[in-house]
Amino acid sequence: MRGLKSATVGLFASAALVLALPGAAQAAPVEFFYYTTAQGAQVLRSPETDQCYHLSQRLQYGSEVLNKTDSTARLFQGTGCLGEPVLIVEPGEVSTDLKLHGAQSVEFVPAT
Repeated sequence: MRGLKSATVGLFASAALVLALPGAAQAAPVEFFYYTTAQGAQVLRSPETDQCYHLSQRLQYGSEVLNKTDSTARLFQGTGCLGEPVLIVEPGEVSTDLKLHGAQSVEFVPAT
């Protein structure tokens, strides 16, 4: 399992590096990445602010998220982004927090 997690961190680090390279003719894509052991890396492209997105699979221990948006990502246990968020991921942050376990939806709000 340790090798799988290392490969995942490498995947997210590579994605962050590519998105951060200067000199690109176009603006870097605005994306939210999440990784599950069952489905691998998934991406939400250009998520809208104040919208709730259902994740394709419930996040488990060992899941990771990378927030490459300019919004704060709030992750929730159930679908529909209801109740209190279990985890907040600021723009540019990577999280492997154990609180990700069970998250099924994400909402993007303006960063403060």
